[in-house]
Amino acid sequence: MESTVQYKCPNCGGELRFDPNTQGFACDWCNSLFAYGEIVEDVSEEFSADDVQQEYGGKHDYSDETDVYVCSSCGAEIICDRNTAATFCCYCHNPVSLSGRLSGEFRPETVIPFKIDREKALKIFTERFKKKWFVPRDFLSQSQLETMTGLYVPYWMADCGVQASISGVGKIQMPVVRHGGSAILVKAFSVSREGTMRFDKVPADASRRIDDELIDAIEPFSYSELTDFSMSYLSGFYADKYDVNTDELLPRIKNRLIPASEQMLRKDITGYTTVDIKQRSVRILDINWHYALLPVWFMNYNHRGKTYSYAINGQTGKISGKYPISPLKTAIGALIAAVIAFLAVYIVGVSRL
Repeated sequence: MESTVQYKCPNCGGELRFDPNTQGFACDWCNSLFAYGEIVEDVSEEFSADDVQQEYGGKHDYSDETDVYVCSSCGAEIICDRNTAATFCCYCHNPVSLSGRLSGEFRPETVIPFKIDREKALKIFTERFKKKWFVPRDFLSQSQLETMTGLYVPYWMADCGVQASISGVGKIQMPVVRHGGSAILVKAFSVSREGTMRFDKVPADASRRIDDELIDAIEPFSYSELTDFSMSYLSGFYADKYDVNTDELLPRIKNRLIPASEQMLRKDITGYTTVDIKQRSVRILDINWHYALLPVWFMNYNHRGKTYSYAINGQTGKISGKYPISPLKTAIGALIAAVIAFLAVYIVGVSRL
């Protein structure tokens, strides 16, 4: 049975949320601010099953993929799927962390706390797309922007030794003079390099629901800011537990190691005008996995039956995602262009008369 974790304001008793700006806690009820140590040191993160009521049967007979919790603030039921680690009450909107989701094998070792708050994330998003004239009218509407959600994404990070090799053709171009003219002499050589190296914290997201291309585009994170995991960092944000295991992620890790190891080996190939690598190989010698949560702001936009997803790195502010095109604005733009072209031709024609 799951338990909920909430941090109470010492001044007014309201729910606290983690504040990315101060890296402490903020109370939206009395506007109090608290340092991280002021709250966490006084709060035990061990909860018993009696701390929360979970109901089954009757009207609460949900599928095996759904859990029902009771908000300790207002008594409302919190419904979430089995991959949710932290959520908000749907009725009083107070942040609630579901500690049981992150216990045992699902408890992360480390976390990078959010450094960019919601206001700054919205500014990054609007600045990116406000000059895109062809986006739909409601793309930057208030109702759309309100859907932006802060999510701690589960990541597996690999520390591994690698034996890598590359081979290809190196070319040297030399100008020569022949028969009173100039030419370029090209000499080709077989080149190869191999070596053993080590990589730390090679990341891969561990959530099936997140598009890998979208999430990879907002990297890198600064791993110097990884800190020991605490449930307190989840207060005010969503979080997922991993649902992709390390065996499944191994091919993605290996694909990341190939260009990284090639880059290191190529540094030892010098003296050539061009180098064309034909073959690459990587063999992982040993690997240690670490489970971490990394901060990401997400937003989805539905347009003409298609969902457009956006991600903002909650630490650096790097954004990824493609914007939709409004057919109406496209048609208007084409019409304006046609009118301008017609007027230009007409003016030129008149000027020649």
